[in-house]
Amino acid sequence: RAGAGMDAEPAGGARVPLGQGVSGWVALQNQGMLLNGDDMKAPITAGQTAEQSIHTALCVPLAVREHVVGVLKVNRLGPGDRFTAEDLRILEVFGAHAAIAIQRIIERQHDEQIRKMKKMEALGRLASGIAHDFNNLLTVILGSAYSAAVELDANRTAEKDLERIRNAAERCAALTRQLL
Repeated sequence: RAGAGMDAEPAGGARVPLGQGVSGWVALQNQGMLLNGDDMKAPITAGQTAEQSIHTALCVPLAVREHVVGVLKVNRLGPGDRFTAEDLRILEVFGAHAAIAIQRIIERQHDEQIRKMKKMEALGRLASGIAHDFNNLLTVILGSAYSAAVELDANRTAEKDLERIRNAAERCAALTRQLL
């Protein structure tokens, strides 16, 4: 029915299942289609004028080798000249060039995603390494602060300073554990 222009097909980036309707058939078969003649004389639906009905149509796959990346469909509404086999051939050449451009864009996007993932992985490894080194330094600071506090029982001022150092180092250690 869609091949006869009786069912409207979605446009503008919509996904049509493979094999369903004209666009789906063209994508599945990876082959262009020219629709003319009696197959395009579908009844006009309610609220549609003769000028709004599809008179002739071309549909070509946008494919790089055997990989279909999309479908290009051109409809001519209302009476007038019908598309020809030459029109189909020209649209197929255009479609091949468009498919290459689309494929390049897809590949660039994929490459960019991979690059970003590698960058995030490297940042994660760097942050983990820094956190481990920082944690090792904090262990030395905390150990030294505890040892000094034991040895300086008589000097209350130094003990308070060492307590502040120990508290700050413990907060840093807690933060480091979150990073790890």
